[in-house]
Amino acid sequence: MKYVAVNRTNYKWSLPGSLRRVVDRWKILATLVVTIAVLIAVFLMQQAGRDPQLHFQNGMAAAKSGDAEMVFHEASFLMKTPGFEDHAHMLRGTLFLRTQEYVAAAAEFQMATDNPKTQIEALTRSGEAFYRMHRFIDAEQVLLRALEQDENNSDARRWLASTYYDLGSMAPALEHLKIIGEMNPEDGRPFRLRGRIGKDFHHHGEAIEDYSEALRRSLPESERDAVTEELAECLVHQLQFSEALDALQNAKPSGQVFALQSACYAALGDPIKAISKADDALALNPDLVAAILTRTSIELEVGKPENVIGMLEKAAASHPGNFEILFQLVKALRQAGRITEADEKSARLAELDALVDEFAKLNVIAFRDLGDAELRFQLAQLAQKIDRPELARTWLEAALAIDPDLVKARNLLKELNTDR
Repeated sequence: MKYVAVNRTNYKWSLPGSLRRVVDRWKILATLVVTIAVLIAVFLMQQAGRDPQLHFQNGMAAAKSGDAEMVFHEASFLMKTPGFEDHAHMLRGTLFLRTQEYVAAAAEFQMATDNPKTQIEALTRSGEAFYRMHRFIDAEQVLLRALEQDENNSDARRWLASTYYDLGSMAPALEHLKIIGEMNPEDGRPFRLRGRIGKDFHHHGEAIEDYSEALRRSLPESERDAVTEELAECLVHQLQFSEALDALQNAKPSGQVFALQSACYAALGDPIKAISKADDALALNPDLVAAILTRTSIELEVGKPENVIGMLEKAAASHPGNFEILFQLVKALRQAGRITEADEKSARLAELDALVDEFAKLNVIAFRDLGDAELRFQLAQLAQKIDRPELARTWLEAALAIDPDLVKARNLLKELNTDR
Protein backbone atom coordinates (compact mmCIF):
# COMPACT_ATOMS: atom_id res chain seq x y z
CA MET A 1 0.00 0.00 0.00
CA LYS A 2 1.23 3.45 -0.91
CA TYR A 3 0.92 6.46 1.42
CA VAL A 4 0.37 9.78 -0.30
CA ALA A 5 2.06 12.80 1.34
CA VAL A 6 -0.24 15.75 1.91
CA ASN A 7 1.09 19.28 1.48
CA ARG A 8 -0.13 21.20 4.59
CA THR A 9 1.82 24.35 3.95
CA ASN A 10 -0.99 26.30 2.39
CA TYR A 11 -3.79 24.41 4.01
CA LYS A 12 -6.38 26.56 5.87
CA TRP A 13 -8.92 25.02 8.21
CA SER A 14 -12.35 26.64 8.34
CA LEU A 15 -15.68 25.99 9.95
CA PRO A 16 -18.56 24.96 7.87
CA GLY A 17 -20.70 27.92 6.88
CA SER A 18 -23.66 27.15 9.18
CA LEU A 19 -21.48 26.68 12.25
CA ARG A 20 -19.56 29.87 11.49
CA ARG A 21 -22.78 31.86 11.47
CA VAL A 22 -23.72 30.49 14.89
CA VAL A 23 -20.33 31.48 16.35
CA ASP A 24 -20.58 34.97 14.89
CA ARG A 25 -23.96 35.44 16.49
CA TRP A 26 -22.56 34.37 19.88
CA LYS A 27 -19.71 36.88 19.53
CA ILE A 28 -22.17 39.65 18.82
CA LEU A 29 -24.33 38.59 21.80
CA ALA A 30 -21.31 38.47 24.13
CA THR A 31 -20.27 41.94 23.02
CA LEU A 32 -23.77 43.24 23.72
CA VAL A 33 -23.81 41.64 27.19
CA VAL A 34 -20.46 43.21 28.13
CA THR A 35 -21.57 46.58 26.77
CA ILE A 36 -24.82 46.46 28.74
CA ALA A 37 -22.96 45.45 31.92
CA VAL A 38 -20.59 48.40 31.55
CA LEU A 39 -23.49 50.77 30.95
CA ILE A 40 -25.32 49.45 34.02
CA ALA A 41 -22.18 49.85 36.16
CA VAL A 42 -21.72 53.42 34.96
CA PHE A 43 -25.38 54.13 35.60
CA LEU A 44 -25.20 52.74 39.16
CA MET A 45 -22.07 54.76 39.89
CA GLN A 46 -23.81 57.89 38.67
CA GLN A 47 -26.89 57.09 40.74
CA ALA A 48 -24.74 56.49 43.81
CA GLY A 49 -23.24 59.89 43.28
CA ARG A 50 -26.74 61.37 43.29
CA ASP A 51 -28.04 59.41 46.34
CA PRO A 52 -28.79 62.06 49.03
CA GLN A 53 -28.54 59.50 51.82
CA LEU A 54 -24.99 58.64 50.81
CA HIS A 55 -24.12 62.34 50.69
CA PHE A 56 -25.56 62.69 54.20
CA GLN A 57 -23.57 59.71 55.51
CA ASN A 58 -20.37 61.03 53.95
CA GLY A 59 -21.03 64.48 55.36
CA MET A 60 -21.72 63.13 58.85
CA ALA A 61 -18.45 61.19 58.84
CA ALA A 62 -16.67 64.36 57.73
CA ALA A 63 -18.36 66.41 60.46
CA LYS A 64 -17.27 63.98 63.17
CA SER A 65 -13.69 64.06 61.89
CA GLY A 66 -13.67 67.86 61.56
CA ASP A 67 -13.40 68.00 57.74
CA ALA A 68 -15.23 71.31 57.31
CA GLU A 69 -14.66 71.55 53.56
CA MET A 70 -16.32 68.19 52.92
CA VAL A 71 -19.17 68.99 55.31
CA PHE A 72 -20.06 72.20 53.49
CA HIS A 73 -19.70 70.48 50.13
CA GLU A 74 -22.15 67.74 51.07
CA ALA A 75 -24.48 70.19 52.84
CA SER A 76 -24.58 72.33 49.69
CA PHE A 77 -25.66 69.29 47.65
CA LEU A 78 -28.37 68.39 50.20
CA MET A 79 -29.71 71.95 50.35
CA LYS A 80 -30.43 71.65 46.62
CA THR A 81 -32.14 68.28 47.05
CA PRO A 82 -35.87 68.53 47.86
CA GLY A 83 -36.67 66.85 51.19
CA PHE A 84 -33.06 66.83 52.41
CA GLU A 85 -32.60 70.45 53.47
CA ASP A 86 -32.93 69.42 57.14
CA HIS A 87 -30.14 66.89 56.68
CA ALA A 88 -27.90 69.73 55.52
CA HIS A 89 -28.65 71.59 58.78
CA MET A 90 -27.79 68.43 60.72
CA LEU A 91 -24.40 68.23 59.01
CA ARG A 92 -23.50 71.83 59.74
CA GLY A 93 -24.82 71.59 63.32
CA THR A 94 -22.73 68.49 64.00
CA LEU A 95 -19.61 70.23 62.70
CA PHE A 96 -20.27 73.36 64.80
CA LEU A 97 -20.86 71.20 67.86
CA ARG A 98 -17.50 69.54 67.34
CA THR A 99 -15.72 72.90 66.91
CA GLN A 100 -17.46 74.29 70.05
CA GLU A 101 -19.43 76.91 68.11
CA TYR A 102 -22.47 76.16 70.21
CA VAL A 103 -24.68 79.11 69.23
CA ALA A 104 -24.31 78.25 65.56
CA ALA A 105 -24.81 74.54 66.31
CA ALA A 106 -28.05 75.13 68.21
CA ALA A 107 -29.37 77.36 65.40
CA GLU A 108 -28.67 74.68 62.78
CA PHE A 109 -30.23 71.89 64.82
CA GLN A 110 -33.32 73.96 65.56
CA MET A 111 -33.94 74.23 61.79
CA ALA A 112 -34.03 70.43 61.54
CA THR A 113 -36.58 69.71 64.28
CA ASP A 114 -39.71 69.65 62.08
CA ASN A 115 -38.63 66.80 59.80
CA PRO A 116 -39.60 63.42 61.35
CA LYS A 117 -36.43 61.87 59.93
CA THR A 118 -34.13 64.32 61.73
CA GLN A 119 -36.32 65.54 64.59
CA ILE A 120 -35.17 63.33 67.47
CA GLU A 121 -31.44 63.68 66.77
CA ALA A 122 -31.81 67.41 66.11
CA LEU A 123 -33.59 67.96 69.43
CA THR A 124 -31.03 65.85 71.30
CA ARG A 125 -28.02 67.65 69.81
CA SER A 126 -29.70 71.01 70.25
CA GLY A 127 -30.11 70.15 73.94
CA GLU A 128 -26.44 69.26 74.13
CA ALA A 129 -25.48 72.60 72.55
CA PHE A 130 -27.69 74.54 74.99
CA TYR A 131 -26.25 72.57 77.92
CA ARG A 132 -22.69 73.37 76.86
CA MET A 133 -23.65 77.06 76.74
CA HIS A 134 -25.04 76.72 80.31
CA ARG A 135 -28.49 77.58 78.96
CA PHE A 136 -29.97 74.85 81.12
CA ILE A 137 -33.63 75.87 80.89
CA ASP A 138 -33.48 75.84 77.08
CA ALA A 139 -31.66 72.50 77.24
CA GLU A 140 -34.36 71.01 79.45
CA GLN A 141 -37.15 72.08 77.11
CA VAL A 142 -35.71 70.59 73.92
CA LEU A 143 -34.49 67.42 75.64
CA LEU A 144 -37.94 66.78 77.07
CA ARG A 145 -39.32 67.15 73.54
CA ALA A 146 -36.80 64.58 72.34
CA LEU A 147 -37.95 62.14 75.03
CA GLU A 148 -41.58 62.70 74.06
CA GLN A 149 -40.66 61.38 70.62
CA ASP A 150 -38.54 58.48 71.92
CA GLU A 151 -38.49 57.62 75.61
CA ASN A 152 -35.59 55.20 74.98
CA ASN A 153 -33.33 58.02 73.81
CA SER A 154 -30.37 57.38 76.12
CA ASP A 155 -28.38 60.43 74.97
CA ALA A 156 -31.28 62.79 75.64
CA ARG A 157 -31.71 61.34 79.14
CA ARG A 158 -27.98 61.69 79.80
CA TRP A 159 -27.93 65.38 78.90
CA LEU A 160 -31.18 65.94 80.78
CA ALA A 161 -29.75 64.32 83.91
CA SER A 162 -26.68 66.56 83.66
CA THR A 163 -28.95 69.57 83.17
CA TYR A 164 -30.96 68.81 86.30
CA TYR A 165 -27.75 68.15 88.24
CA ASP A 166 -26.34 71.54 87.28
CA LEU A 167 -29.65 73.20 88.14
CA GLY A 168 -29.50 71.59 91.57
CA SER A 169 -32.71 69.61 90.96
CA MET A 170 -31.40 66.27 92.12
CA ALA A 171 -34.60 64.23 92.31
CA PRO A 172 -35.25 64.24 88.53
CA ALA A 173 -31.51 63.90 87.88
CA LEU A 174 -31.38 60.72 89.97
CA GLU A 175 -34.45 59.29 88.25
CA HIS A 176 -33.06 59.83 84.75
CA LEU A 177 -29.69 58.41 85.76
CA LYS A 178 -31.38 55.30 87.11
CA ILE A 179 -33.21 54.76 83.80
CA ILE A 180 -30.00 55.34 81.83
CA GLY A 181 -28.25 52.74 83.95
CA GLU A 182 -31.01 50.23 83.28
CA MET A 183 -30.88 50.93 79.54
CA ASN A 184 -27.07 50.59 79.40
CA PRO A 185 -26.11 47.64 81.63
CA GLU A 186 -22.36 47.96 80.93
CA ASP A 187 -22.03 51.72 81.50
CA GLY A 188 -20.85 52.81 84.95
CA ARG A 189 -21.07 56.57 84.37
CA PRO A 190 -24.73 57.05 85.39
CA PHE A 191 -24.03 55.39 88.73
CA ARG A 192 -20.89 57.44 89.22
CA LEU A 193 -22.97 60.64 89.00
CA ARG A 194 -25.67 59.16 91.25
CA GLY A 195 -22.94 58.37 93.76
CA ARG A 196 -21.59 61.91 93.61
CA ILE A 197 -25.04 63.35 94.26
CA GLY A 198 -25.48 61.07 97.26
CA LYS A 199 -22.05 61.99 98.59
CA ASP A 200 -22.57 65.75 98.14
CA PHE A 201 -25.85 65.59 100.05
CA HIS A 202 -24.55 63.21 102.75
CA HIS A 203 -26.65 60.22 101.64
CA HIS A 204 -23.58 58.05 102.10
CA GLY A 205 -25.33 54.68 102.26
CA GLU A 206 -27.00 55.22 98.88
CA ALA A 207 -23.79 56.65 97.47
CA ILE A 208 -21.88 53.49 98.46
CA GLU A 209 -24.35 51.34 96.50
CA ASP A 210 -24.10 53.57 93.43
CA TYR A 211 -20.31 53.89 93.48
CA SER A 212 -19.96 50.12 93.93
CA GLU A 213 -22.23 49.52 90.95
CA ALA A 214 -20.24 52.02 88.88
CA LEU A 215 -17.02 50.15 89.63
CA ARG A 216 -18.61 46.82 88.67
CA ARG A 217 -19.35 48.29 85.25
CA SER A 218 -17.24 49.85 82.54
CA LEU A 219 -15.69 53.23 83.37
CA PRO A 220 -13.07 55.37 81.65
CA GLU A 221 -9.71 54.65 83.29
CA SER A 222 -9.36 58.37 84.05
CA GLU A 223 -12.47 58.15 86.28
CA ARG A 224 -11.92 54.84 88.05
CA ASP A 225 -9.41 56.16 90.64
CA ALA A 226 -11.66 59.10 91.49
CA VAL A 227 -14.67 56.81 91.94
CA THR A 228 -12.61 54.55 94.22
CA GLU A 229 -11.60 57.53 96.39
CA GLU A 230 -15.18 58.80 96.58
CA LEU A 231 -16.45 55.33 97.52
CA ALA A 232 -13.82 55.04 100.28
CA GLU A 233 -14.77 58.47 101.63
CA CYS A 234 -18.41 57.38 101.92
CA LEU A 235 -17.37 54.11 103.58
CA VAL A 236 -15.40 56.09 106.19
CA HIS A 237 -18.46 58.26 106.88
CA GLN A 238 -20.43 55.04 107.41
CA LEU A 239 -17.69 53.74 109.78
CA GLN A 240 -16.88 50.88 107.43
CA PHE A 241 -13.13 51.26 107.85
CA SER A 242 -11.96 47.79 106.80
CA GLU A 243 -14.07 48.00 103.65
CA ALA A 244 -12.60 51.43 102.89
CA LEU A 245 -9.04 50.08 103.20
CA ASP A 246 -9.94 47.20 100.87
CA ALA A 247 -11.35 49.65 98.34
CA LEU A 248 -8.15 51.72 98.46
CA GLN A 249 -5.80 48.76 98.20
CA ASN A 250 -4.96 49.37 94.54
CA ALA A 251 -5.75 53.09 94.44
CA LYS A 252 -3.33 55.51 92.85
CA PRO A 253 -1.37 57.27 95.64
CA SER A 254 -2.58 60.80 96.43
CA GLY A 255 -3.01 63.09 99.38
CA GLN A 256 -6.68 62.17 99.69
CA VAL A 257 -5.95 58.44 99.52
CA PHE A 258 -3.31 58.75 102.26
CA ALA A 259 -5.70 60.81 104.40
CA LEU A 260 -8.48 58.23 104.07
CA GLN A 261 -6.10 55.39 104.88
CA SER A 262 -4.90 57.34 107.91
CA ALA A 263 -8.47 57.79 109.19
CA CYS A 264 -9.11 54.06 108.76
CA TYR A 265 -5.96 52.96 110.59
CA ALA A 266 -6.70 55.37 113.43
CA ALA A 267 -10.26 54.04 113.81
CA LEU A 268 -9.01 50.43 113.68
CA GLY A 269 -6.52 51.07 116.50
CA ASP A 270 -3.23 51.31 114.57
CA PRO A 271 -1.89 54.80 115.43
CA ILE A 272 1.58 54.18 113.99
CA LYS A 273 0.25 53.50 110.50
CA ALA A 274 -2.29 56.27 110.92
CA ILE A 275 0.40 58.86 111.72
CA SER A 276 2.59 57.63 108.86
CA LYS A 277 -0.22 57.96 106.32
CA ALA A 278 -1.31 61.35 107.70
CA ASP A 279 2.25 62.65 107.38
CA ASP A 280 2.40 61.33 103.81
CA ALA A 281 -0.80 63.21 103.02
CA LEU A 282 0.37 66.45 104.64
CA ALA A 283 3.69 66.24 102.80
CA LEU A 284 1.69 66.43 99.56
CA ASN A 285 -0.83 69.00 100.83
CA PRO A 286 -0.18 70.72 104.19
CA ASP A 287 -3.71 72.17 104.14
CA LEU A 288 -5.57 68.86 103.70
CA VAL A 289 -8.34 68.98 106.31
CA ALA A 290 -8.94 65.22 106.55
CA ALA A 291 -5.26 64.53 107.31
CA ILE A 292 -5.07 67.38 109.82
CA LEU A 293 -8.10 66.02 111.68
CA THR A 294 -6.69 62.50 111.93
CA ARG A 295 -3.19 63.64 112.88
CA THR A 296 -4.44 65.95 115.63
CA SER A 297 -6.96 63.42 116.94
CA ILE A 298 -4.18 60.92 117.62
CA GLU A 299 -2.16 63.50 119.56
CA LEU A 300 -5.21 64.49 121.61
CA GLU A 301 -5.94 60.85 122.42
CA VAL A 302 -2.51 60.51 124.03
CA GLY A 303 -2.94 63.82 125.90
CA LYS A 304 -0.61 66.06 123.91
CA PRO A 305 -2.77 69.09 122.97
CA GLU A 306 0.25 71.41 122.90
CA ASN A 307 1.53 69.46 119.87
CA VAL A 308 -1.52 70.28 117.73
CA ILE A 309 -2.99 73.62 118.85
CA GLY A 310 -0.74 75.56 116.48
CA MET A 311 -1.62 73.31 113.54
CA LEU A 312 -5.33 73.60 114.34
CA GLU A 313 -5.24 77.39 114.72
CA LYS A 314 -3.57 77.66 111.34
CA ALA A 315 -6.15 75.34 109.77
CA ALA A 316 -9.01 77.27 111.40
CA ALA A 317 -7.67 80.50 109.93
CA SER A 318 -7.56 78.91 106.46
CA HIS A 319 -10.99 77.29 106.87
CA PRO A 320 -13.02 79.61 109.14
CA GLY A 321 -16.28 77.86 108.25
CA ASN A 322 -15.11 74.30 108.88
CA PHE A 323 -17.05 72.91 111.84
CA GLU A 324 -14.81 69.86 112.37
CA ILE A 325 -11.57 71.87 112.50
CA LEU A 326 -13.05 74.36 114.96
CA PHE A 327 -14.50 71.56 117.09
CA GLN A 328 -11.09 69.90 117.25
CA LEU A 329 -9.44 73.19 118.20
CA VAL A 330 -11.95 73.78 121.02
CA LYS A 331 -11.28 70.26 122.28
CA ALA A 332 -7.51 70.85 122.22
CA LEU A 333 -7.83 74.18 124.04
CA ARG A 334 -9.94 72.62 126.79
CA GLN A 335 -7.52 69.75 127.15
CA ALA A 336 -4.68 72.25 127.47
CA GLY A 337 -6.58 74.15 130.20
CA ARG A 338 -7.23 77.22 128.05
CA ILE A 339 -10.90 77.30 129.00
CA THR A 340 -11.64 80.96 128.25
CA GLU A 341 -10.39 80.64 124.66
CA ALA A 342 -12.31 77.41 124.24
CA ASP A 343 -15.55 79.04 125.46
CA GLU A 344 -15.12 81.98 123.08
CA LYS A 345 -14.71 79.65 120.11
CA SER A 346 -17.61 77.48 121.25
CA ALA A 347 -19.99 80.33 120.44
CA ARG A 348 -18.74 80.24 116.86
CA LEU A 349 -19.29 76.48 116.84
CA ALA A 350 -22.96 77.00 117.67
CA GLU A 351 -23.26 79.48 114.79
CA LEU A 352 -21.72 77.02 112.34
CA ASP A 353 -23.99 74.23 113.56
CA ALA A 354 -27.04 76.41 112.87
CA LEU A 355 -25.73 77.23 109.38
CA VAL A 356 -25.24 73.53 108.60
CA ASP A 357 -28.84 72.82 109.68
CA GLU A 358 -30.19 75.64 107.52
CA PHE A 359 -28.14 74.45 104.55
CA ALA A 360 -29.57 70.94 104.92
CA LYS A 361 -33.17 72.22 105.07
CA LEU A 362 -32.80 74.41 101.97
CA ASN A 363 -31.18 71.51 100.12
CA VAL A 364 -34.32 69.46 100.61
CA ILE A 365 -36.41 72.22 99.03
CA ALA A 366 -34.04 72.79 96.13
CA PHE A 367 -33.82 69.04 95.55
CA ARG A 368 -37.21 69.20 93.82
CA ASP A 369 -37.55 72.88 92.95
CA LEU A 370 -36.30 73.61 89.45
CA GLY A 371 -36.76 77.32 88.92
CA ASP A 372 -35.83 79.31 92.05
CA ALA A 373 -32.61 81.26 91.40
CA GLU A 374 -32.77 83.13 94.71
CA LEU A 375 -32.94 79.87 96.66
CA ARG A 376 -29.82 78.64 94.88
CA PHE A 377 -28.02 81.89 95.68
CA GLN A 378 -28.88 81.44 99.37
CA LEU A 379 -27.52 77.90 99.26
CA ALA A 380 -24.32 79.17 97.66
CA GLN A 381 -23.87 81.72 100.42
CA LEU A 382 -24.40 79.07 103.07
CA ALA A 383 -22.02 76.65 101.34
CA GLN A 384 -19.35 79.33 101.34
CA LYS A 385 -19.89 80.01 105.04
CA ILE A 386 -19.54 76.34 106.01
CA ASP A 387 -16.36 75.79 103.96
CA ARG A 388 -17.92 74.04 100.95
CA PRO A 389 -16.59 76.24 98.11
CA GLU A 390 -17.14 73.67 95.33
CA LEU A 391 -20.80 73.31 96.29
CA ALA A 392 -21.07 77.09 96.45
CA ARG A 393 -19.84 77.33 92.83
CA THR A 394 -22.32 74.65 91.77
CA TRP A 395 -25.25 76.51 93.31
CA LEU A 396 -24.15 79.84 91.85
CA GLU A 397 -23.89 78.38 88.36
CA ALA A 398 -27.36 76.91 88.82
CA ALA A 399 -28.74 80.27 89.94
CA LEU A 400 -27.22 82.03 86.93
CA ALA A 401 -28.59 79.38 84.59
CA ILE A 402 -32.07 80.24 85.81
CA ASP A 403 -31.49 84.00 85.99
CA PRO A 404 -28.44 85.21 84.03
CA ASP A 405 -29.10 88.76 85.29
CA LEU A 406 -28.65 87.85 88.97
CA VAL A 407 -25.70 90.18 89.49
CA LYS A 408 -25.01 89.22 93.10
CA ALA A 409 -24.61 85.59 92.08
CA ARG A 410 -22.23 86.52 89.27
CA ASN A 411 -20.15 88.68 91.63
CA LEU A 412 -19.91 85.95 94.28
CA LEU A 413 -18.91 83.37 91.67
CA LYS A 414 -16.18 85.70 90.44
CA GLU A 415 -14.96 86.12 94.03
CA LEU A 416 -14.86 82.36 94.62
CA ASN A 417 -13.00 81.73 91.39
CA THR A 418 -10.46 84.41 92.29
CA ASP A 419 -9.79 82.70 95.64
CA ARG A 420 -9.33 79.28 93.99
